[in-house]
Amino acid sequence: MKQIRIIALLALLSTLSSCIISNPKVLKPLTQYEDASGLRIPSGTMKMAGMFCNDDDDDMVKNISTIEMVQCEDSKDAENISKDIQQIASKRKLELLLSASSGQEKVNLFGIINKKGDTLKELMIEATEKKETSVIYIKGKINLAEMMTDEEGKSSSKNIIENVTNLSVLH
Repeated sequence: MKQIRIIALLALLSTLSSCIISNPKVLKPLTQYEDASGLRIPSGTMKMAGMFCNDDDDDMVKNISTIEMVQCEDSKDAENISKDIQQIASKRKLELLLSASSGQEKVNLFGIINKKGDTLKELMIEATEKKETSVIYIKGKINLAEMMTDEEGKSSSKNIIENVTNLSVLH
């Protein structure tokens, strides 16, 4: 249910005017390609979104300071885009946390985990299908325990993949 709320919130934010949504900063190198488009939802907009959330979602939204998304469709530059993603991860010192693939679909999770190992400070999700790439960058405090559990409270690494897949529905 939380994933649906997140997607609905992001969909709402993406329809707001350009004065509160801007161009990506961290993912800016990816917007140079012909078939790429992106957006950045800064902390001020995230705080505004928190006003429309219920108590359960409010903490989640408060803990996220920035979201950036870039979509590269049917790009002939797929290899260069992949290299740029690796460079962004390296520059920000993001570690590859998870890589999963199925057929022509591939998802990579890059992130910075705090010293306790329970919170991500930054998360970058790369979802690729053929020559189409979607990248989501989230900065804030992302609770790993919440990311690993399903709605029934069961924990597994499979839940991370499902939650990331739900996030990458945006592409």
